[in-house]
Amino acid sequence: MAYRFLPWLAQRLGALPGRRVGFGGTEARGLIHDWARVGLSNHYAARDLANDLEAGMRTVSTPVSAIVFNRDWLAPAGSMQQLLAKMPASKPMLHVLSSQQLGTRADHFHWMKTPQQVAATLLRHND
Repeated sequence: MAYRFLPWLAQRLGALPGRRVGFGGTEARGLIHDWARVGLSNHYAARDLANDLEAGMRTVSTPVSAIVFNRDWLAPAGSMQQLLAKMPASKPMLHVLSSQQLGTRADHFHWMKTPQQVAATLLRHND
């Protein structure tokens, strides 16, 4: 339902009033439309972008590190695994970080207040 309602609301109001509806912050309507398109189709594309993002992802051959948080219901590990599967030539590594590892709640937003562990994890696995 969110993939249908939030783009409509963002279009109607000019932006998504995320804080008022309890979903994110003030988000651009184009971002919300792109997000909903991916959520409904599992196909990455951006409005007014001629590049084929899906084809581009298939050509990625460098190692890819990804992080998800074990209490993030907005971006669960399964979603990230689907994204990594779009890069079959890469060597993906998925890290799941906990609240204990982060030193804060391991969800979609709280990690940004203390991003050191996220940066350290990415640096450690990209040497």
